[in-house]
Amino acid sequence: AARTAISRLQAPIAATQPADVRPPWDGGVGPARDASASMPAAGPQGTDRSRLLQMASVHLGGGYELSMVLIPAGEFMMGSRMSPAEAADMYDGIEEMYTRSGYPPRNVRVSRPFYIGLTEVTVAQFREFVEWTDYKTDAQRGTANLQNGEPGAFAWGSGSTPWTRGATWRDPGFPQGDDSPVVMVSWNDATAFCEWLSRKAGRRFRLPTEAEWEYACRAGTATEYWWGDDLDEKGKFANVAYYARDDDADHPQPDDGYQNTAPVAHYPANDFGLYDM
Repeated sequence: AARTAISRLQAPIAATQPADVRPPWDGGVGPARDASASMPAAGPQGTDRSRLLQMASVHLGGGYELSMVLIPAGEFMMGSRMSPAEAADMYDGIEEMYTRSGYPPRNVRVSRPFYIGLTEVTVAQFREFVEWTDYKTDAQRGTANLQNGEPGAFAWGSGSTPWTRGATWRDPGFPQGDDSPVVMVSWNDATAFCEWLSRKAGRRFRLPTEAEWEYACRAGTATEYWWGDDLDEKGKFANVAYYARDDDADHPQPDDGYQNTAPVAHYPANDFGLYDM
């Protein structure tokens, strides 16, 4: 799923200590239209985290907008406190390869405020982009350098190899609604969305860096996840897809009711007011 600033599709930065990170809008911070909104949300312990957010909205057409939240400048510890060995022990080995590049944590400075999407880019928002531009994704064109150029994408329920011929954001192999996060989009597709958004808004949009995304996700916390150290197997704060598979008998099923993607903003927001981080 893509998030505009947009995305979970992250561009890495050099691991300098500390690192300077540029905002997603070049030429200073400021949206085409400023707005403030009260964003109440319950914290992990049920505490009231209501706060006044500085927000901006970009009109996409078709009655759709893309809402963004201003994230203040600051410093944080980027990476995981958990060593690869500890991660492998806690998660039956599946997390070790993801922890190697993030351990040990290091101090990173985000030197300027930036805006980032309130939620992931939705199916409806991405469809508006496609209808304006007649854009074809890498999965549709077979240009993702996978499977010898055959159109398609990786999807659940495809047998021993998850490659599914013809799978795209329009038909990912499971039901989605307009408020679902768009899936099966590549870095190229997300960048094309940003370029279209830049033309519409008259400001330069881009994907957030890895440091910007993690800083926005952590929202001032130092735990493994913004809600704490628990992976949240019951689906209270995140759509933990790995645990939602019917064929995964080793883990309990979450009680959020969504085996695949959940509608955006279904789970609580973090302390920056961002959903689904």
